[in-house]
Amino acid sequence: MADLHQIQFNYVPEADRLLLRISTADKSEFRFWLTRRYVRLLWPAVLKLLRDNPQVKAQENSLNRDTVLDFQHQQAMQQGDFSTRYQADAEATPLGEEPLLLAKLQLGQGKKSPVLNLAPLKGHGVNLALPGPLLHSFAGMLVQAVKQAEWDLNLRLEQSTPAGRTH
Repeated sequence: MADLHQIQFNYVPEADRLLLRISTADKSEFRFWLTRRYVRLLWPAVLKLLRDNPQVKAQENSLNRDTVLDFQHQQAMQQGDFSTRYQADAEATPLGEEPLLLAKLQLGQGKKSPVLNLAPLKGHGVNLALPGPLLHSFAGMLVQAVKQAEWDLNLRLEQSTPAGRTH
């Protein structure tokens, strides 16, 4: 896949699914359906990638790891561009016009960043390289889309919520 340009999650009530659209710098677009079940598989993978960050892993206990992770997340979300509308100007849809129903998920490590391999049950999917800030943006957008879907999934960054700390 070419360099990532934009990512968009939309809840589609009629299908009770999230539509994930990924556009690339070369004006290709990849479209995927995410079910509630798939999000339940995806979220732990996203958390693992976030927690595998060396600064997070270096912390001595879970509270410190959660604090560093939360700080990184807040920084990434403040720096991300969430005001620019998704540009639906794809010149190519390499996996087809219709969104593919995601069923498989693999984690990997690219040369510079973690990689999520998102794929349907049969056929090709995409390898989505997500460097730190982009991974946090992806996680934040997923959380917001799941809230909009009202799926009652408790997607949280922290491992535990100590007394007095809320999100």
